[in-house]
Amino acid sequence: MKKAELVVIPLPGMGHLIPAVGIAKRLVEHDERISITLLVMNLPFLTNDNKIKSLQADASTNGRITFLLLPELERPMEGNSRAFLQQLITEYKPIVKRVVQERVMSSDSASTCSDSLIQLAGFVVDMFCPAMIDVANELNVPSYVFFTSGAGFLNVTFHFQTLADGHGVEVIDEFKDLDTDHELDLPGFRNRIPASVLPSIFLEKEVFAAILNYTRRYTETKGIMVNTFMELEPHAIQSLLNDAGIPPIYPAGPVVNPSPQTEDPSDGLHGARDSIIQWLDDQPPSSVVFLCFGSMGSFTKEQEIRKKSSNVIVEADAIEKGVRKIMDLESEVRSKVKENSEIFRKTMEKGGSSYDRLGCFIENMFENILSYLE
Repeated sequence: MKKAELVVIPLPGMGHLIPAVGIAKRLVEHDERISITLLVMNLPFLTNDNKIKSLQADASTNGRITFLLLPELERPMEGNSRAFLQQLITEYKPIVKRVVQERVMSSDSASTCSDSLIQLAGFVVDMFCPAMIDVANELNVPSYVFFTSGAGFLNVTFHFQTLADGHGVEVIDEFKDLDTDHELDLPGFRNRIPASVLPSIFLEKEVFAAILNYTRRYTETKGIMVNTFMELEPHAIQSLLNDAGIPPIYPAGPVVNPSPQTEDPSDGLHGARDSIIQWLDDQPPSSVVFLCFGSMGSFTKEQEIRKKSSNVIVEADAIEKGVRKIMDLESEVRSKVKENSEIFRKTMEKGGSSYDRLGCFIENMFENILSYLE
């Protein structure tokens, strides 16, 4: 087989869609045998029309990437629970299958005799879309996961899934009443971890049940690409690689915004961007720090009221102290950030750790699809 088509299915939230476009571009740039179809579920409460158009235009600059926004489901999209989101993703399965059959497999052939023929090589599904593994199975192609978080978090999810399924541990009951200063031994971490820093999602029944189901499905795949790199999380990555019960791990990051967003005066945001840039230009050099709490991060009303007095919420003076440390031109923190930024850049250059692991993923992908054809 000379050429291969991968179907990439991201969660349409920006924190997942942007890295998906980024990893798609890296794959096609890494190997000219690969083309990619990005299938984006049309979930209005998650998607941003302007950003979708920008990403679509960005992906289309490479002739071997096709960006398809799927039709909306013919049903009301009212609800905000994770169970509701998973229900919507499940309802997209027949649509994805039909589109793949019509758009990808119609020109596909099981024959590998001609260099001009393109073989469907498999599905790469978002960490929150393992339901799409079922579609890959129905089409008899391999599936892979793109894990947009880091290796440390992936270690914890596999560990808790092993506790629950392999040892019958009721994980929430086991951890919810621990003292905040109690320390845990978790795989992938060199040091013991205070129970107080465990993400709250591991202590919420509905969310934790969903995470367990996701993690179980990961073990059905042929590999997991993780948005991290060896120099950032060496211990966590090695822990995953050493676990025979986990599919092959490919640290392929860092993947962030694939390219700067182009200006579009018609998108309604042009003036807002201009005013923000103008304000930044007016500030003294090295006087502004950007704090990001994630694409859906925010303070609740209760936190706003309590943040100055609570022992749990980080107080304003602590944030100020941390920011000043970063802004100090002579600070060790600032020097470390600058040093790491250079390391980050080199990981995806030829010979870099993530560049090499991405190459391993590609070669294993070709081997896997040949095994499915036999």
